Formats: sequence, C-alpha cells, structure tokens
Amino acid sequence: MTLRIKVSASYVKPPITNHTDNKSEIVCNGSTVEEVLRNAVSKHPNIKPSPFDENNHLNPFFKFYVNETNISLLQEEKTKVESGDEILMVPLIVGG
Repeated sequence: MTLRIKVSASYVKPPITNHTDNKSEIVCNGSTVEEVLRNAVSKHPNIKPSPFDENNHLNPFFKFYVNETNISLLQEEKTKVESGDEILMVPLIVGG
C-alpha cells in the first residue's frame, strides 16, 4: 500500500527537506499513520525534527492529518490508512 506524507509549506525549506532529498512529499507504506511514519523514518533516518519524540510517541510539536482530518478526531496514530491517502505533517509554530 502506497501513501504520501506531505510536509506543511511552512516546513518545506530546511531543516526537514535537507534529510528527504529536498522533497516535500515522501512515498511510504503502512496500514496505520504510525506504520507510515515509521516507514518514512526508516527511509530517511535523519529527518529532524522527527515525527516521533524521545519516548517514541508522536512528536507533540506536530499536528498530523489524514486527508485533511486531524488524527486527534480519529484514532490518533492507530488511524487506518489506505492506498492513495495523504498524511500531512504540520509543525506547531510557537513564540512571541
């Protein structure tokens, strides 16, 4: 099953694309959001910041969407995905 992970436009420039061959989309496999993201990290182990935190959970500094629906409204990282779905990683922007 092939899916695409898209990186938010605010994050397409370095640092993340430095570690994904300058691509804003990564083609991956998996049947859940977590499997797809782990596949992305296995293909591009130097992605920084990682979609996972130091405890190996989804990084709280990102919001994740499947086909424009926030996974917090679904089943979080266990959300099922199908071939052709898109996962969007949106970094939270903080500061003042």
